[in-house]
Order: sequence, then C-alpha cells, then structure tokens
Amino acid sequence: LTEAWGPNQHLYQATCMIVNVFVAGPAVLEHCRAGAIDRSLVARLIPLTAIAMVAGVGVSELPVFAGPGEAYLRGVFGLFLAFVSAQELWHAVHGAVHDSVAVEHESPDVPLDSDRVGGQRRRPTWRKAALVAIPTGLIGGLLGVGGGLMAVPLQYRWLRVPMRTAIGNSASVIVVTSCIGAVVKNYAYMSDSGCSMKSIGLAAILI
Repeated sequence: LTEAWGPNQHLYQATCMIVNVFVAGPAVLEHCRAGAIDRSLVARLIPLTAIAMVAGVGVSELPVFAGPGEAYLRGVFGLFLAFVSAQELWHAVHGAVHDSVAVEHESPDVPLDSDRVGGQRRRPTWRKAALVAIPTGLIGGLLGVGGGLMAVPLQYRWLRVPMRTAIGNSASVIVVTSCIGAVVKNYAYMSDSGCSMKSIGLAAILI
C-alpha cells in the first residue's frame, strides 16, 4: 500500500477502522450461533472500550503525529507489532497459552476476577472490565487496529474468560467500537486532507 499510496499512516488507520467493522461482523454471527459470546460482559466492555477508542483517536490526531510527525505514529505501530510478535513467540516457546478447559477448571496461574455465587460465575465488575476495555480502546484508536490482539489475552488472563468466549466477545466489541472509531477517525482525516475520500475508497476495495 505504501508504494501505491505513499506513507500515510492516518489514511491507512482510517481505512482499517472501516474494514474492521466488516471483518468482525460476519464473525460475530458465527460466534452467536455457537453460543460463544458472554453478553453481560460485552455490555460492559463496549461503552468503556468506545470511550477509550475515541480518546486513542484523539491522541493520534495530536500535532506531534501530524505532517512529518506521522513517521512517529508509524514507529509506534511498528513497536506495537514487535511487542505482540515477541509476546506470541514467548507463549509458543514456554507453552503459556492454556486451552479453555484449563480456565474452566480454575487453573491456579490465572488470577480470579470475582467470586462464584452458587456455583455460577459472577458478572465481572466495571473495574475489572475496564482493565480490558481501556488498553484495548486506546491501542485501537491510536493505531487503527481492531483491538482483538489486546482484548482476547486480557479477558483470558484477567477475567478468566475461556479463550473461545474471549474471541467471541472481542469480535462483538470490535463491531461497535470500530464503527465509532471509524466515524471519528475518518472525520478527522477528511478534515485534515481537504475532504479526501481516499479512506472510504480504499476500504471499499479491501472489503
């Protein structure tokens, strides 16, 4: 893309936020059919993630990332990819990723999110949901990513959500929050670029 369109991180982030909605949408339907979505948790994650995502978009639009400073935004994105790659490699080597069965059996190395009442898992508190939503939204808004790279492992680790459900929850959150982020980011991009519709055109091709 950079060879055809030039190094324009804001354009690509505005584009990806639109695409994220259409990528996650069909996945949510499948997760719903499979019963892999925790609606009570998603109801808490969506508003918190949406607020954090708008804040992340606001940070990406700061003067330090404008004009030549756009290279700094690319650098932050590169560092994020390097971090995610290193983390995944570490998990692969050390076998730190457990399946959902281990989580359901209360694996001792996974922190508890709340007590159980009558054998049923309690709805996570707003504070616990914020531990997932805020970093997910900030990274998603700042870098234009869907947020699944953050939301899935954070739910799994901090809220003890089974991996299968964490993926379904993440997709559900992404559909809503990426839609909000796309509106905010594309409005900012069009304002800065003289109402250019490049992001929408490129998103349509990718979709």
